[in-house]
Amino acid sequence: MQKTVEIRMHPHPGQALVHGCPARFKVVACGKRWGKTTLGCGESVDTGSIGGRAWWIAPDYKRAREGWDPIREVCSSIPGVRVNQTERDVYLPGGGLVQVRSGDDPNTLRGPDLDLAVFDEAAFARERCWHVVRSALMDRLGRAIFFSTPNGHNWFWKLHVSSTQCSGDCAACPVHRGESDWAAFNFPSSSNPYLSRQEIEDLVRDMPERVRLQEVEAQFLEDGGLLFRNVRESATATRQERAIEGHQYVTGVDWGRTGDATVFTTINSTLREQVQLDRMVRTDYELQLVRLRALCERFRGSGDSRGRYQIVAESNAMGRPIVERLRKEGLPVFPFETTHASKKEAVDSLALALERRDLQILNDPIQIAELLAYQATRLPSDRERYEAPEGMHDDCVMALMIANLMSRRVRAGVY
Repeated sequence: MQKTVEIRMHPHPGQALVHGCPARFKVVACGKRWGKTTLGCGESVDTGSIGGRAWWIAPDYKRAREGWDPIREVCSSIPGVRVNQTERDVYLPGGGLVQVRSGDDPNTLRGPDLDLAVFDEAAFARERCWHVVRSALMDRLGRAIFFSTPNGHNWFWKLHVSSTQCSGDCAACPVHRGESDWAAFNFPSSSNPYLSRQEIEDLVRDMPERVRLQEVEAQFLEDGGLLFRNVRESATATRQERAIEGHQYVTGVDWGRTGDATVFTTINSTLREQVQLDRMVRTDYELQLVRLRALCERFRGSGDSRGRYQIVAESNAMGRPIVERLRKEGLPVFPFETTHASKKEAVDSLALALERRDLQILNDPIQIAELLAYQATRLPSDRERYEAPEGMHDDCVMALMIANLMSRRVRAGVY
C-alpha cells in the first residue's frame, strides 16, 4: 500500500480532531480562515495516495480552483503522478485518483464509485449535489466530509444538527464508540492558532453582529429576521420641518417602479437622526419632483450653508435621466448606482448603525415593518441577495440605506 502524502504538515488541534474522527460522515461548520480547504485537500490526496478515488466538490466552477491549486501543487511533486489540467484530474501511482468537480449542475456529478467525497462550502451548494454523490459511495462504503461556514437553516444545517457532536474523547464520545456514523463539529475562526488574534479583532471591528456570528463564530442563524437589529429601539427620532443652522443633511431617494413606492428619507448627519420620510404611491413623477424640490428648499438653507445639504438618488434604469435633469436645475443631486457591491456596503452600514444605536429613525409603521422583514439569502456563488420577502416592499429600506451611507461619509469628511 502506498504511503499517504501528508500535506497538513502542522495540523492545528481542530484539524487533527476532524482527521482522527472515525465517523464515516463528518459535518464541519467553521469560520473563515479556519483551514478547511487545507484539511479537505489533504484528506483527498491521502485517499488517492493509497489507491482510492476521491472527489473534491465545490459549489461552482469558479470556486473549484480553490481546491485544485493546492491539490495540483502537492501532487505534482510525487514521482509518477499524471496531472490533467483541463479536466482537473490527478492520477497517482498505485491507481489512485483525485478529481476536482463543481456542483453548478448536479447531474454532472454522476460518475464512478468513490472512496471519499469532500464538499467545500457545502452550505452554498445545492442539496441535490449530495443526493447524487451519495449513491457513488455505496459500493466502496465511501466516506464524505462536509466543510462550510453556516448559511442559515438549510440542508447543511440539517445534516449538522442531526449528527452527533464529536468530542474526540474515545471513552465518552458516541462517535468514537462506534454508535454513530455521522459526526458534527463546530469551530470558530479563532480556534485556528495560526491566525493572528489582532487580525481577527480588526476583521470584526466594523462587522455587523449577524455577519460576525455566521462568518467568524460559525453559528447557524435563521434566514432573514436578523439582518437589522435594534429597529424598534432606534425608532426615537424627532421629525424636523426645516434645517437647523449649521447642521448637515442628506436625503436618500428610492424611485418607485410599477407597484412600488417612491421614498424620500432625510437624515440630519450632525445628529445622526432621520428627520423626514415621504412615501408616495401611484404619484405622477412631475409631482414627485415638485415635492423633492420643496424638500430641498427647506433643508438646503441659504448663504454659506448651501453646501450642507445633499440629495443622493438611485440612478439605475429610469433614475438616471431624472438625476441628470435635477442636476441641470442646480439641485445638489449625486447618483447612487445600485450594484451588488454598493448594496452590500449600504446594508452593512445601516445594520452596523442600528446595531450600535448610531442612528435614530422615525417611528413610521411601514418603515419599521420593512426593516424587520428585510432579508439576506445566500446564493451558491457565495453572494448574498438582499430583498424584501415575497409580497412585501423595501422602498423605505432602500431610501434609508442610501441616506445613511452618504450621511456617514459626510460626517467622516470623505465626501
